[in-house]
Amino acid sequence: MPQYIKENNGDWIPVTSLYRTFQGDDSTNEELKKLSTAPKIPTTVKSMQMTFEYCESLTNIICIPGSVKELIWTFDGYTGLEEMPKIGYGVEDMTGAFSGSSKLNKVSDLPETIKNLQYTFMGCEDLKEIPNIPENVTNMNQTFANCTRLGYIDITIPENVTD
Repeated sequence: MPQYIKENNGDWIPVTSLYRTFQGDDSTNEELKKLSTAPKIPTTVKSMQMTFEYCESLTNIICIPGSVKELIWTFDGYTGLEEMPKIGYGVEDMTGAFSGSSKLNKVSDLPETIKNLQYTFMGCEDLKEIPNIPENVTNMNQTFANCTRLGYIDITIPENVTD
């Protein structure tokens, strides 16, 4: 995956967004549903909104670089992920990031920079444990909705959470 792309005027600019780059939805490219390994994400990327949405065979991701600020619906739509990739320090918004990843059962520590966890793990049916919630989080609306295998959990909801 390129870190820089060339504009029409010949200037090189950094790749900062991967918006729907590998989306496996039927309306884009059926072949992307078969993507099993994510490419290395360039350190210039700031937004990964819907990058791997509906990539049903996706099981291998190395890590999300610290340059990324948004993981909005990034792995939504029933990916094959069983383990959450390491998320770099810098991510602020994880709205729906792993929503519908029903096979997800291992979650890594969340960076302290995260503010929004709305819908993040919604529908992660195999999730049995949850990470500590960072102090900066303000929104947890339906963060663990339909996580049917969660048992007793011992967490502290940060004082900043308003939803």
